[in-house]
Amino acid sequence: MNWFREEIKKAYGGRAPRVLDPFAGSEAIPLEAMRLGCEATAIDINPVAWFILKCTLEYPQKHAGQVQPLPKFALESSEFIRIRREQALRLTPIGQAHLKPLALGASGHERMDNG
Repeated sequence: MNWFREEIKKAYGGRAPRVLDPFAGSEAIPLEAMRLGCEATAIDINPVAWFILKCTLEYPQKHAGQVQPLPKFALESSEFIRIRREQALRLTPIGQAHLKPLALGASGHERMDNG
Protein backbone atom coordinates (compact mmCIF):
# COMPACT_ATOMS: atom_id res chain seq x y z
CA MET A 1 0.00 0.00 0.00
CA ASN A 2 2.88 2.38 0.76
CA TRP A 3 4.22 1.86 -2.77
CA PHE A 4 0.90 3.05 -4.21
CA ARG A 5 0.88 6.09 -1.93
CA GLU A 6 4.40 7.05 -3.00
CA GLU A 7 3.61 6.58 -6.70
CA ILE A 8 0.51 8.75 -6.41
CA LYS A 9 2.53 11.48 -4.68
CA LYS A 10 5.20 11.32 -7.42
CA ALA A 11 2.53 11.68 -10.10
CA TYR A 12 1.15 14.79 -8.35
CA GLY A 13 4.39 16.64 -7.76
CA GLY A 14 5.26 15.24 -4.34
CA ARG A 15 1.94 15.75 -2.61
CA ALA A 16 -1.22 13.69 -2.41
CA PRO A 17 -4.09 14.88 -4.60
CA ARG A 18 -7.46 16.03 -3.37
CA VAL A 19 -10.41 13.86 -4.32
CA LEU A 20 -13.98 15.20 -4.51
CA ASP A 21 -16.95 12.82 -4.60
CA PRO A 22 -20.11 14.94 -5.02
CA PHE A 23 -22.42 11.89 -4.92
CA ALA A 24 -20.69 9.90 -2.18
CA GLY A 25 -23.61 7.64 -1.25
CA SER A 26 -21.85 4.43 -0.28
CA GLU A 27 -18.54 6.22 0.48
CA ALA A 28 -16.45 3.81 -1.65
CA ILE A 29 -14.49 6.50 -3.52
CA PRO A 30 -13.57 8.70 -0.52
CA LEU A 31 -12.71 5.65 1.58
CA GLU A 32 -10.31 4.29 -1.04
CA ALA A 33 -8.87 7.76 -1.64
CA MET A 34 -8.12 8.10 2.08
CA ARG A 35 -6.55 4.63 2.15
CA LEU A 36 -4.23 5.78 -0.64
CA GLY A 37 -3.20 8.86 1.33
CA CYS A 38 -5.30 11.40 -0.58
CA GLU A 39 -7.31 14.20 0.95
CA ALA A 40 -10.95 13.27 0.33
CA THR A 41 -14.08 15.41 0.37
CA ALA A 42 -17.42 13.61 0.19
CA ILE A 43 -20.83 15.20 -0.31
CA ASP A 44 -24.31 13.71 -0.48
CA ILE A 45 -27.73 15.35 -0.38
CA ASN A 46 -29.33 12.34 1.31
CA PRO A 47 -29.18 12.93 5.11
CA VAL A 48 -28.92 9.20 5.85
CA ALA A 49 -25.99 8.81 3.44
CA TRP A 50 -24.38 11.93 4.93
CA PHE A 51 -24.67 10.51 8.46
CA ILE A 52 -23.20 7.18 7.35
CA LEU A 53 -20.33 9.07 5.71
CA LYS A 54 -19.64 10.94 8.95
CA CYS A 55 -19.69 7.71 10.96
CA THR A 56 -17.52 5.80 8.50
CA LEU A 57 -14.96 8.40 7.45
CA GLU A 58 -14.77 11.19 10.01
CA TYR A 59 -15.50 9.81 13.47
CA PRO A 60 -13.03 6.88 13.36
CA GLN A 61 -10.20 9.30 12.54
CA LYS A 62 -11.33 11.80 15.13
CA HIS A 63 -11.67 9.29 17.97
CA ALA A 64 -9.06 6.68 17.02
CA GLY A 65 -7.14 5.34 19.99
CA GLN A 66 -9.34 7.02 22.57
CA VAL A 67 -10.57 4.81 25.38
CA GLN A 68 -13.73 5.83 27.17
CA PRO A 69 -14.02 4.31 30.65
CA LEU A 70 -17.33 3.03 31.96
CA PRO A 71 -19.20 5.58 34.06
CA LYS A 72 -18.53 5.32 37.79
CA PHE A 73 -22.12 4.25 38.59
CA ALA A 74 -21.79 1.29 36.20
CA LEU A 75 -18.61 0.12 37.89
CA GLU A 76 -20.01 0.49 41.40
CA SER A 77 -23.47 -0.95 40.84
CA SER A 78 -23.77 -4.70 40.45
CA GLU A 79 -27.52 -4.11 40.14
CA PHE A 80 -26.95 -2.00 37.01
CA ILE A 81 -24.87 -4.77 35.44
CA ARG A 82 -27.43 -7.45 36.40
CA ILE A 83 -30.33 -5.50 34.87
CA ARG A 84 -28.43 -4.81 31.63
CA ARG A 85 -27.44 -8.48 31.37
CA GLU A 86 -31.06 -9.61 31.80
CA GLN A 87 -32.21 -7.13 29.17
CA ALA A 88 -29.56 -8.34 26.74
CA LEU A 89 -30.49 -11.98 27.30
CA ARG A 90 -34.16 -11.22 26.64
CA LEU A 91 -33.26 -9.54 23.36
CA THR A 92 -30.88 -12.29 22.26
CA PRO A 93 -32.15 -15.65 23.50
CA ILE A 94 -29.47 -18.26 23.99
CA GLY A 95 -30.04 -21.97 23.63
CA GLN A 96 -30.43 -24.72 21.08
CA ALA A 97 -34.24 -24.63 21.32
CA HIS A 98 -34.27 -21.31 19.45
CA LEU A 99 -31.99 -22.40 16.63
CA LYS A 100 -33.16 -23.86 13.33
CA PRO A 101 -30.90 -25.36 10.67
CA LEU A 102 -30.38 -22.99 7.74
CA ALA A 103 -28.15 -25.23 5.59
CA LEU A 104 -27.04 -28.82 5.19
CA GLY A 105 -24.79 -30.08 7.96
CA ALA A 106 -21.38 -31.68 7.51
CA SER A 107 -22.93 -35.12 6.93
CA GLY A 108 -25.25 -33.74 4.24
CA HIS A 109 -28.29 -35.48 5.75
CA GLU A 110 -29.87 -32.53 7.54
CA ARG A 111 -32.47 -30.72 5.51
CA MET A 112 -32.46 -27.03 4.79
CA ASP A 113 -35.07 -25.19 6.79
CA ASN A 114 -35.64 -21.50 6.30
CA GLY A 115 -38.56 -20.95 8.58
